[in-house]
Amino acid sequence: MGLRIDQVTKAFGGTIALDGVSFEVESGEIVAVLGPSGCGKSTLLAVIAGLERPDTGDVAWNGETLLGTAPYLRGFGLMFQDYALFPHMNVFENIAFGLRMMGMDKSQVNARLEEVLDLVGLHGFEKRDISTLSGGEQQRVALARSLAPRPKLLMLDEPLGSLDRTLRERLLFELGEILRNLRQTAIYVTHDQEEAFAIADRVVVMNEGKVIQVGTPQAVYAQPTSLFVARFLGLDNLIRGVARIQDGATLIDTSLGSIRVDGQFEGELTVLIRPNAARLHAEGELLLKAQLLERSFRGTICRATFLIHGERLRFEFPSDVMLEEGKTLLLSLDPKSAVQVLR
Repeated sequence: MGLRIDQVTKAFGGTIALDGVSFEVESGEIVAVLGPSGCGKSTLLAVIAGLERPDTGDVAWNGETLLGTAPYLRGFGLMFQDYALFPHMNVFENIAFGLRMMGMDKSQVNARLEEVLDLVGLHGFEKRDISTLSGGEQQRVALARSLAPRPKLLMLDEPLGSLDRTLRERLLFELGEILRNLRQTAIYVTHDQEEAFAIADRVVVMNEGKVIQVGTPQAVYAQPTSLFVARFLGLDNLIRGVARIQDGATLIDTSLGSIRVDGQFEGELTVLIRPNAARLHAEGELLLKAQLLERSFRGTICRATFLIHGERLRFEFPSDVMLEEGKTLLLSLDPKSAVQVLR
């Protein structure tokens, strides 16, 4: 068992921040809450922590409601984006503060502090002033402080948002490793899909106060259930079409031509063409003349934008593929592996 959010709503005046939010976090699971700014992520954390009371719905831990339980009695930890470290205290004092508030004696505090500093790779930093630490080191201190009381649930609110990309990627890996080694139940809030996919066992996608999709990172990326989710994940190759049944098969008539898809569909719909769908100089069911508008080098891949039958579509190729802007190329698409139908 673990955390259960059941039909939670919360409004501030005429603004609905949470609208019937429901999902669960199993014991030892890392769940990422993913969505754009203003979608209700931070309000959700405040409700779970007990800092805000929901208008309707329930928050429960191991089957017991928490609505009458004060925040400090819930046994949950919260780590903020700005870390909220005490600048006038050193590393030891920052981490020890919460443990002393819990009534631990000096020997217990010292033992636990040594454990968590080793855990986050800061052994020997006890007497360092917070102001002398790098952003990554401050992030580790904040994590150590959050983990020190052994929280039943750890909530992380955009914990890597203020770090540069290289440091963020390294700390994201280390953070996931630490949480999994501890089997720490956690909610990781972010607007960054790469962070969510890298760290989470499951992802909860939110928009405008509602849960739009829940699933493993692989499932959410492979099968977005709505246009919003597809666009939010950067899957922009979306074209309109009309589906019809012909000889028992489904054909979708689009500006690119007729696309054969699995499943039974009829009427107007949207087709998602994945960025890895295109092949150069290859045979396939759907061959397209494409004008290369622009390309950008992204390390191991080259991202290219084409004009195809009036549609701007973006595809990714290995970085060693030679592409020349302005040229018209012949692309092939494999509808069976590259195309998804969205309503």
